[in-house]
Amino acid sequence: MKASLATTLRMVAVGLVSVALMSCSTMGEREGRSGKLARYEAAAGEPVRHFNYLSLYSWEPLSDGALAIWTRPKEAWLLTVTQPCFDLSFVQSIGLSAVLGNNVGTMDYVLAGKQRCRIITIRPLHLDKLRESRQKSSFQSPSGGT
Repeated sequence: MKASLATTLRMVAVGLVSVALMSCSTMGEREGRSGKLARYEAAAGEPVRHFNYLSLYSWEPLSDGALAIWTRPKEAWLLTVTQPCFDLSFVQSIGLSAVLGNNVGTMDYVLAGKQRCRIITIRPLHLDKLRESRQKSSFQSPSGGT
């Protein structure tokens, strides 16, 4: 009976340690994500009302309420959308609804999975500033990257 109790206590202890480790890694991911969003916000210009959109070259989710999109290799935008837009973090592709044809504005939506997330702000990204901040953060990070 004592051996069974000792085994049970060990299993409970291992389970608690596992849960603690998982929560630490999740907090690190959140901090990393908020740091990435801060870098993008620092590299963004003043808000604009709309931008021309022919195709989506690339995109990156930054939070449940923000994403960066590239319309060309050297043209990118920081979009904030109504929150929460949970599907941004999980979908493999997104779409943009453009009411005025090739002009995407604050009356349009980011389509992520089953969600339609209204665009609140549009800010052009200065890619040279973004590249510079990535290089600085990779030098400061003990793991060598973000």
